[in-house]
Amino acid sequence: MGFRRCIIAVLAASIGLFAPQLKAESIKQVRIPLYFKVDKYEHDTENISNTASIDSLFRFIGRTGFAKLRSIDITGYSSPEGANEHNVQLGTKRAKYVENLIGERFPELQGRIVTRSGGEAWEMLKGRIQKDRFLTRATRDKVVAIIDAEGIAPDTREWRLVNKVGTDPMIGQVWPHIFNRHFPQLRCSIVILEIDEDAEEEEPAAEEVVVAEPVVAEPVADKSLETSDLSSSVLPEKAQVDTIQVADSLVVSRQESNLPIAGESHAKLLQPRKPLLGVSTNLIYDATFIPHYGFTSVPSFSIEYYPDRGNWTFGADVDWSHWLHYEDHRFNQIHNITLNARRYFKSGEESFKGLYLLGNINTVQYGLGWDAKGWEGEAVGLSAGIGNKWRFARIYIDVGVCVGALYSRFDPYVWGNDATKWYYYDYIGKPEDFRERSKSLLWLGPTRAWISIGFDLLMRKKK
Repeated sequence: MGFRRCIIAVLAASIGLFAPQLKAESIKQVRIPLYFKVDKYEHDTENISNTASIDSLFRFIGRTGFAKLRSIDITGYSSPEGANEHNVQLGTKRAKYVENLIGERFPELQGRIVTRSGGEAWEMLKGRIQKDRFLTRATRDKVVAIIDAEGIAPDTREWRLVNKVGTDPMIGQVWPHIFNRHFPQLRCSIVILEIDEDAEEEEPAAEEVVVAEPVVAEPVADKSLETSDLSSSVLPEKAQVDTIQVADSLVVSRQESNLPIAGESHAKLLQPRKPLLGVSTNLIYDATFIPHYGFTSVPSFSIEYYPDRGNWTFGADVDWSHWLHYEDHRFNQIHNITLNARRYFKSGEESFKGLYLLGNINTVQYGLGWDAKGWEGEAVGLSAGIGNKWRFARIYIDVGVCVGALYSRFDPYVWGNDATKWYYYDYIGKPEDFRERSKSLLWLGPTRAWISIGFDLLMRKKK
């Protein structure tokens, strides 16, 4: 009798020992990423990939069933740019926002969702850098060393990444490459669904599950997908929770047995729309005070073309006043056209704002007169300057100043004593009636100043 009890006890202990392991083998996980734009935590209708990803998440939850969902874990991340404290809060908001989306669609799951902030996704970035074959091995090691450096603040790590990596012989400046290629896929919330396949529930009808990669084009579903693929190919055999090194996308297929990394080209495609053509007006010239003349206006109009790549832009400024008051001899005629090129210093999503240098070449006609005196003539100029642009969505404020040289040929005239009676610009007449300018002037010093308000009239379409 005692021997029989020992055998029963051993069997019971064995069952108790191996039961949790057997149970764990039936726990599966699925990771689904949802992406966000820079400094955003709400669903963006322009980001089509997020719309498709959220729809796929809802279909997957509905198909799996509440009984099989043991837990839903949501971690929000940000790209490591800006203040770390802000990015930690941003990660929390991104996770909470996805929780609210799920809760509104499936109120029954509200108590089973756990959210947290992953802060700045340094480990995720490290994994992407190690797989980046556009960089040399030496550059990858240098970037990874900065990410792994101990005892430094995240903001210091970001500063080193921007200022200490330098260039790579394959792609040139490394920081713009990292910013454009990898950062868009770090701005995300990772949804981890833990599924108990042993839970009893009626098997739903087959439906393909495709979570879109972060591209702007509507993803095309793989028609060959079936429900059985989830348990046989995508879901891992053992429950493993890794909230940092997660896949950038999840596409269910018969051939894939691991969560794939998103295509490298998608980082570029996730960038926000960039400006193509901006227009602005110089407020200083629009409301001008001329001594002895009073308040007047030199209407101004500027355009700026933003190329698809690089830090240079090209533009033109037109200043065109044509005020004629014969009765009191007051003339304000300035016809100026300026061509310019600007060199901005920020790159990637920060391009075309902040500090810049520029060069100008201009040609001008002028006719200025008040009281009994005046001048009329032509001039050409060459100058260089510095400015700064602040952007607020598609509106921007532009401030700057130029210095250089202006060479002019002109004629002075005295009202009532000038035999020509040409007190203002009038180029209608016979060529022989025009005479060569009698005086010249070379001006060295400030040539232009501006406080402009502008608007990005045209935006570059995402490719």
